[in-house]
Amino acid sequence: MSFTVGQALKHMVEVFTVAGIPSPHVDAEFLLEHVTGLSRVRQLMDRHVFLEHEEWNRLQDYMQRRANREPLQLLLGYTYFYGLRLKVREGVLIPRPETETLVSLVLERNMKMRPRVLDIGTGTGAIALALLHEIPFADVTATDINPVCVQLARENAKALDLQLQVAQGDLFAGLDGFFEIVVSNPPYLPEEDEASEMPELKYESNIALYSGSDGLGLARRIVRESVLHLKSGGILALELDPRNVRILEAELDRKSWAVSEVYQDLTGQERFLVAMKR
Repeated sequence: MSFTVGQALKHMVEVFTVAGIPSPHVDAEFLLEHVTGLSRVRQLMDRHVFLEHEEWNRLQDYMQRRANREPLQLLLGYTYFYGLRLKVREGVLIPRPETETLVSLVLERNMKMRPRVLDIGTGTGAIALALLHEIPFADVTATDINPVCVQLARENAKALDLQLQVAQGDLFAGLDGFFEIVVSNPPYLPEEDEASEMPELKYESNIALYSGSDGLGLARRIVRESVLHLKSGGILALELDPRNVRILEAELDRKSWAVSEVYQDLTGQERFLVAMKR
């Protein structure tokens, strides 16, 4: 059976809607473009054009996998973050749009031409690479305990021709000297959330998602160790859960931290904690 571009789109949207996909139209358009090369504008213009048999077979495979809740970004093999195209891989946290706000908060507070920056738990390298792209002379290091993440971050840095230093290690392990900026999007979900997680999250590593009973297990370690590795006046910027960001702010030792502020994400939820070391 042959399908036109328009019929294929309609069919995919119906399948995705039944499967509970949050954005069925967008996902269908992205997959059709991935298989056929037709932009979303061309899809509208060529809606009466018939797909090749091979294209329809490939599209059916992608459609079924997406209906089974495999993340769209993994099917495409990439995502965009702060204008950068990044390769993604199963088992590695997929960068979220809201994390772009964390990058912006850091950029707004950077007053140096060559700041020394550390991104903890880098995953794909998204935050570190975005900062390095925006501050070309920065000395940016990215760490992750997961060797798969380290390799992927290096691949993305090479593809973007950005000189990112990537090291495998636990937080600050093996790093010397002091930093002007420490940034992290650590695992911040309470472990009990795993029982009701979205199906797509099973394609990402639990170590990148959950951290203790209140979600702050790793974030507390980052705060404690940042005191030892930040210069006076240095910035710590964290992405957290709206349920626990104020808890962590209240726990900050004011002998070590001069000021702190909580910021909202694009949906108006409190999500980001920025603190300055004394």
